[in-house]
Amino acid sequence: MKKYTAIRKNGSAIMDTYATDIADAERVIGILLRGRPGIDYYKMWEEDGKLILEAKNG
Repeated sequence: MKKYTAIRKNGSAIMDTYATDIADAERVIGILLRGRPGIDYYKMWEEDGKLILEAKNG
């Protein structure tokens, strides 16, 4: 398992998750962001191009 971070264009992190690969991380992040109340974090992340970074030492 590796650590992945969903980020915005401006470089701020939205959330971290652990997954086996980047495709799995995208699915997990999408599910978790859709479930958050209030601000539509999934839409914000999608508009920014669904950017995901893999942690160097994760």
